[in-house]
Amino acid sequence: MSWDLEIAIDLDELGDAARLLTAAVQSGQRFLGKLKCQEKGSGWTHLTPVLTAHQLNPKDDHASFFAETVARLRDADGYVKAELWVEIEDTEPHFRPVYVYIFGSAHVGLSQYGRRFPVVMDFCNRQRWKGNDNLITGEPADEQFLVRWLTDICDLVRPRSLYAPPEENVYVPFNYHLVYHNTPAGHADDLRELARLALHGGRGYDDARQRYEPLLDIRDESMLFCRRAGGRLDDLKNELRERRPILEKLLDGLEVPDEIVETAALGSTRIEPMDTKTGLGIIAEPFLRYYSENFYLHMLHLLATQ
Repeated sequence: MSWDLEIAIDLDELGDAARLLTAAVQSGQRFLGKLKCQEKGSGWTHLTPVLTAHQLNPKDDHASFFAETVARLRDADGYVKAELWVEIEDTEPHFRPVYVYIFGSAHVGLSQYGRRFPVVMDFCNRQRWKGNDNLITGEPADEQFLVRWLTDICDLVRPRSLYAPPEENVYVPFNYHLVYHNTPAGHADDLRELARLALHGGRGYDDARQRYEPLLDIRDESMLFCRRAGGRLDDLKNELRERRPILEKLLDGLEVPDEIVETAALGSTRIEPMDTKTGLGIIAEPFLRYYSENFYLHMLHLLATQ
């Protein structure tokens, strides 16, 4: 289990990572006080060698520099670590780091925790974003600030997918706190993944999910169900068991119309749609304390009753 809030981001191509990093800096200029970029070698420890390091001004345009840096990651076993230092208002202003990791095509990334993503945005300990401090702009440094920043990034870059996983880093669709896809088809793919994990577990995945047991076979509380317990856990398992026919049809090729995805995004309880100009995102409410299960269960209900 990790207390870090690590946002996993999937892209259509590696070159989009440079655009994403540029967008993260540009949309954060009003509250970023420092910017550092390192190119690192293979491995994933504190001993991983730093190949180059650059101190940059977050107020400047670094799009070309980021594009050249990311281009060197193609087919490479290395990664880029960008440090975006958020300035916090105080009697003595101080900085809070946010890390953006961009992994080379041949680097394992963070797949030991779930699946492999080319980009991870690490906000560090999520408890630090409870709104107890203000940004240098005066706005609260809280969870809604994080949502707004991520929404700006989605609008500027339109990544293929963006996920906010739970503390347990368990990559089962109904565990996400926030899910964005640039098309409704991405949410339909999540639903098929849920069907696969429910019926067959992680068999066939080439990442940490291969260790997952079939959700319908789990009889005790498990990390796969995060911190759910008691009646809530029982209700979730029973709902999946009752929807087994639809889960099987999804794996047999049942189509999920876009309007079902959109209806579930707008009409599910404890779910708010992201205020994006591109793509479709949903946020579990309250953010970071609830999961997106109702969104996926609502889609299953709509498919069963259409």
